[in-house]
Amino acid sequence: ADWQRGFVSIEHVEGEMGKEGAKSKIKYLMGKRAVDMVETITKNDLPRSFSAIYQAKGVWNLQENTFSEISETNTRWTSRSEFVMQSFPLKLLAFLMPKMFKKQSYQFMTDFKAWVEDGESVRL
Repeated sequence: ADWQRGFVSIEHVEGEMGKEGAKSKIKYLMGKRAVDMVETITKNDLPRSFSAIYQAKGVWNLQENTFSEISETNTRWTSRSEFVMQSFPLKLLAFLMPKMFKKQSYQFMTDFKAWVEDGESVRL
């Protein structure tokens, strides 16, 4: 995960790795704060699509990704995110700062593009 800022580790914990229903524990360091989440793959039809649910303390996030060929050297990546905040403080934060989630998702996409096209790593 050289394209994910703050990525520390991933550990497969359930199901057949890479298949629908598989679960992994993912650890991030965001600033000085450790964030643990569980990824559950909901669809893996690569290279056309990949979807997963990410759950962290108080947050549920559905991430749906589709890929379509534009030309021999270009691919369109469409990403759809749905965030559900499960506590009042997080609901308030999302209400007051909705662009923060879009900005972070866009940053992940930009970093992934740089890694795929130029081999640039943003990993700590």
